[in-house]
Amino acid sequence: MLSYIFLILSIVLSVCKSGIYNKFAKSENPGIIEILLFNALSYGTVTALTLLLGGFGKISLITLVCAAAYAIDVFSLQAISIAAMKIGPMSLTTMFVLYGMIIPSLSGPVFWGEPFGAAQAVGIALILLSVWLLCEPDGARNAIGRKWIAMAAICLLLSGMAGQIEKVHQMSAARNERISFIFTAGVIMFILSLAGRLLPIRRAKAGISHKGIVLGLVLGVIIFLYSRINLTLAGTLNSLIYYPVSNGGALILSVFVSAAIFREKLSVRKIFGAIIGLVAVVMLSVI
Repeated sequence: MLSYIFLILSIVLSVCKSGIYNKFAKSENPGIIEILLFNALSYGTVTALTLLLGGFGKISLITLVCAAAYAIDVFSLQAISIAAMKIGPMSLTTMFVLYGMIIPSLSGPVFWGEPFGAAQAVGIALILLSVWLLCEPDGARNAIGRKWIAMAAICLLLSGMAGQIEKVHQMSAARNERISFIFTAGVIMFILSLAGRLLPIRRAKAGISHKGIVLGLVLGVIIFLYSRINLTLAGTLNSLIYYPVSNGGALILSVFVSAAIFREKLSVRKIFGAIIGLVAVVMLSVI
């Protein structure tokens, strides 16, 4: 029961995380340098919270390797997905990122003998259909060329590997080193974000505003909680429930939040996609 409460919290935090990023993008109109600064502030907050609340405990080699791989993977995913959105459709890029859930979802039955039946097969198919329907074309006329296809495929792989790394760590003997994992990953991503400022990119702005700083600090708190919960879920919840439901559920909830709070109109396509997604969640939960 506690795992399902954590799963709901994970979905809510994921939507909050996306909302903060969206608010920052609209209020700051950031370039690459500003995005890197924002990320550095967020990951710096994660690192500080880890030290203040949990402390840095024991760390084994597998935790160090997994945390480093996770940090590089997520940082690369952010960079490549942004680049892909600049040359291709944002909606389809988002869809490919979400489709990465297939990799860790299927790893549970394949590598750890987690149960997989007809209901889960139907649920996976329905959640993928739901994501496709909810990622409604944004009207952009960007061409889908070979470069974008390659980037989208890499995004799918990197997205899936992020979840897979969490799963590997939580199924290992070092599963209790969650705080050390978060701290190490946070430090590496903080360093990578700061190092990105050294790139020969034209600086259109001097930095981010006070409002942007506040958003970055809030995002850091959300990422800390989100990471702590997700690591726990990766080791306690069936992969075919956790990954599809957390990814699909966050997308479905964001659609309803946009309609309820921001008064965005829901198309028939999105309504249909949300309904299918809810059915998929039920199917995946039948273990």
